[in-house]
Order: sequence, then C-alpha cells, then structure tokens
Amino acid sequence: MKLSGPIILATLVCALSACTSSAPASKAEAETVAAAESDKRCKTITRTGTRLRSKICKTNEEWEQEARSSREAIESIQRTSTHGPGPSGG
Repeated sequence: MKLSGPIILATLVCALSACTSSAPASKAEAETVAAAESDKRCKTITRTGTRLRSKICKTNEEWEQEARSSREAIESIQRTSTHGPGPSGG
C-alpha cells in the first residue's frame, strides 16, 4: 500500500494554509490579533527525513484545525484504500 502521495499532499495543504495572513484593518482588529498572538503555543517538530528541528507557534484554534484536517485526510485515505483491489490483485 503506497500512501506517500496522499500524505505529502495533506502535509502541503496544511503548510500552505498556515502561510496566509492579512494586516488588521482597524485598531480593534489589531488589538484582537495581538491578544490572539499572546495565546500562541509553540511546538518543536522534527520533520520526516531530516534531523533538523523547527519551532512552530500557532494559536490553540490553529492547532485544533490542523489536527482536524490531518484526521480527515487520514480517514479519507483509509476509506479509499479499503475499496481497492482484493487479495487476488484484480
């Protein structure tokens, strides 16, 4: 069973979704953004295929969204892999 393609795709989607940001339009939004940034949690993550570690900081909501996206991707892969060819290969 080859899962590297879907896993790479799910990882890229998660990484790209973290890159989007916009500047606050008003003082109230700036204060909200500042408050949200103070609620960030950081994790040190070792990427697969390397010994280098990187520190990633996100809000609890962003960590939860990433976990949901990962679970959904895994469940999708598992659902589609159970509908493939049978033991005879065809």
